[in-house]
Amino acid sequence: MKILVVSATENEIQPTSKYLNQNGILISDKSYTLNNNIIDLIITGVGIANTIFALTTKLYSKSYDIIINVGIGGAFDKSVALGTVYLITRDRFGDLGVENADSSFSDIFEMGLLNGSQPPYKNGWLETETNLINLSLPLAKAITVNTVSGVNSNIERIKEKYNPDMESMEGAGFMFVALMLNIPAMQIRSISNHIEPRNKSNWDISLAINNLNDVLLSIFTDKS
Repeated sequence: MKILVVSATENEIQPTSKYLNQNGILISDKSYTLNNNIIDLIITGVGIANTIFALTTKLYSKSYDIIINVGIGGAFDKSVALGTVYLITRDRFGDLGVENADSSFSDIFEMGLLNGSQPPYKNGWLETETNLINLSLPLAKAITVNTVSGVNSNIERIKEKYNPDMESMEGAGFMFVALMLNIPAMQIRSISNHIEPRNKSNWDISLAINNLNDVLLSIFTDKS
């Protein structure tokens, strides 16, 4: 298979990069062969715009059997253990719209600026297949934002409106490109923190990255 692994930062896939450098055959910069697979890595930079630009540019220069977005993110449910890894099958742009005078939020679909049922959207959501690779991961839905949530009033508004499991800054951008170009895609994310008033002392980024990369490596190696 030809696989493209998409990450916002080097740090989020550092264990996989290290494994490929030690065990794979380097073809060119961030491109390897391993177990009869071709595995390319791309670091897009943080955020929706960087993800869409870098991924689209890459996909117009090379074709893949599957593209996989990996990263860490925050969980809305505080009972979810840090380090839990999810397969994100539904995502959406969570802050694309307007704030109303009563402090409520209307997204672009509610405003009538886009048809939420017009491809690539399904009722405003971006959805990918769940059976591309047999992974024993819990399924989740996420929102993608330009500003990470950190105020209780905004957090509660988002939970009431979309009831998401996770939040990231790239996922929906990745899924938008994949669906628009009709490329098989998966988004895998690990919980680094709970979404609450910002307090990084409560985060566990190392655990989230290690668990995320264990899952990623299991896709194209016998690592378990």
